[in-house]
Amino acid sequence: MNNLEQYNAGAAQYLQSIDSKLWVMAFYSGLYYGHKTSNVVESTNKVFCKDRELPILDLLNKIWNYTMA
Repeated sequence: MNNLEQYNAGAAQYLQSIDSKLWVMAFYSGLYYGHKTSNVVESTNKVFCKDRELPILDLLNKIWNYTMA
């Protein structure tokens, strides 16, 4: 935060005004397994954007076929 304050005092002040419990990525102590989950979800949504409205079994079949291909 000190580095940010030296670089951009307004940005540092803005971040300090936000409850730190909302800084999920900064304070998450769990494992990421090489990726950030939100990026994986965004990629998955892009691939299956047209298929998301399918009934669950049809959607699972699409996912399985995509994975096997």
